[in-house]
Amino acid sequence: MQLYRVILTVIYGGTIGKRVLKIKILTVNGEYMTFIQSLIRMSPYLLLSLISVLQLFVIIPYVSTMVKVIQLFYLVEIIALIVNKQNRTIHDLMAGTYVISDDMFLVTSETDADTCVD
Repeated sequence: MQLYRVILTVIYGGTIGKRVLKIKILTVNGEYMTFIQSLIRMSPYLLLSLISVLQLFVIIPYVSTMVKVIQLFYLVEIIALIVNKQNRTIHDLMAGTYVISDDMFLVTSETDADTCVD
């Protein structure tokens, strides 16, 4: 499931849901992400998915602890989104990306990206 997000983000700038909402993910230079950037952006979710799969097939003695770790990750992501003046989450900062509206112009430089997202 996560690989679908990685591939569609590289090709179309977002998943089907993002296209329906008329938003896309671009780099700070206003370009579509590379495959590596998309993997970096999705890496926390890929890790959380792996943990979930392991819980299904392998008996992990500390399942409740793992659930708490996952919940903590999402809480930190929400706090980062609220605190960051550019409304970027941790995975956006890791990959150097922004989520923008399709109505916004394409940014051509990091300076324009800062102006565009503020």
